[in-house]
Amino acid sequence: MVWYTGQFYALFFLLIYLKLDFLRTYQLVGLSLLIGTPFFLVFGALSDRIGRLKIILAGCAIAALTYFPLFRASRIT
Repeated sequence: MVWYTGQFYALFFLLIYLKLDFLRTYQLVGLSLLIGTPFFLVFGALSDRIGRLKIILAGCAIAALTYFPLFRASRIT
């Protein structure tokens, strides 16, 4: 549920607030899904070894540092 919410929020944020073109928005979200999906397997296996809390906290930290710059960059291009 969290994954779907994040994807739809990103899609609507790009469309409504950043006013990106419809096709470009879906291309960006589709590309991000293609790139990100294999990492579910990688980080799932890693979390079995080192623990889920460390993976979750690292993911939250990366998201907090990169969301705004990435969305801002997508509006510029």
